[in-house]
Amino acid sequence: MNRWIKALATVAGRIKIKSELRRRIR
Repeated sequence: MNRWIKALATVAGRIKIKSELRRRIR
């Protein structure tokens, strides 16, 4: 369970960072 939560958290964090970078670039 902890592994799944950590994996989901990392994936969500990466998506959030990518979305923020795109917003800053534009």
